[in-house]
Amino acid sequence: LTEVPYIFGWRWDGGKTTVAFVARLGDKEDRLGELRLLNLETGKETVIMQDNPQFRFTWSDPSWQPNGKGVVTGVLKDADRTYGNLVYIDLAKQTWKLLTDPTKPRSYPYADKHWLSDTEFIYYSNEDGFNNAYKYNLTTGSSQQLTHFQRDLEEHEMVTVDEKRYLFTVIGNPIENEILLVDPENGAIVHQEKTALNVSILDGAEDRLLVSTTSASSMFRIDEMTLSPEQFASSVKIDMPESLKKQIVHARVERLEYPTFDIDPATGAPRMLHAFLYHPEKPLPKGQQMVMIQSFYGGGNYFSKTTQILAEAGIYVLSPSPRGSSG
Repeated sequence: LTEVPYIFGWRWDGGKTTVAFVARLGDKEDRLGELRLLNLETGKETVIMQDNPQFRFTWSDPSWQPNGKGVVTGVLKDADRTYGNLVYIDLAKQTWKLLTDPTKPRSYPYADKHWLSDTEFIYYSNEDGFNNAYKYNLTTGSSQQLTHFQRDLEEHEMVTVDEKRYLFTVIGNPIENEILLVDPENGAIVHQEKTALNVSILDGAEDRLLVSTTSASSMFRIDEMTLSPEQFASSVKIDMPESLKKQIVHARVERLEYPTFDIDPATGAPRMLHAFLYHPEKPLPKGQQMVMIQSFYGGGNYFSKTTQILAEAGIYVLSPSPRGSSG
């Protein structure tokens, strides 16, 4: 369908007849990037905009304005990946407008594919140090920070509950996920829950989501979530057979904390770090027991086949986060 050296990102329009895509033409400093439209019915390809040395197109999926008049996509100031910005591109005029403050450092901001209206959309940026949600109004040219999480917003999906729009979000750390329903009008959190599972959004329709859930003790599962401001109701839709689980899972997982060598000045107590201890179902006999300690990159709430193999052999596994962990 296309004949370009590289594509940074792409997305269908509302009618799924036209694709907006960002093409990279070359790989040197003087390369050019272009926003193009491809009509799937006619096969016609149209160049809308070309970037410039001051603001270069980058990895970003264009977000279509609901009325089809424009798209929002990402650019880099002076090709610096720590100074990502968003531009609105008018498809008829073939011009762009810079939306974000180019003096603020941020990495790869992007607009949500679902707009709140023809003039308002949500975008995601880490300009305050964490990935958070913001709302932009094209009419007023104003931006509003909706969430102020102190951990990165990792997953999100626009949902509709009783004809009202909400933003479902997932924030995580190495131990657990927090799932929240946010009012995009004012950023208010209308409902939130914690879960020991890692939640990844697969698909959504109205007030329902299909999510993939994993953890240190669960390799794979797909749940359906029904959302409301009062509760998140979940039901298992796809799971591994119990007979297969018995062949794969051989350890009981325990969460631990252990002290570090530094003192928290706010409390005067040693700072604590987290670990998972995997207890084998059938430990080795007394006098032969052993524990394997993961030296680094440990403490993650993910399923490890290596750990389960060691547990099947009767070996304990301690998976700590001695250097801290992402999140």
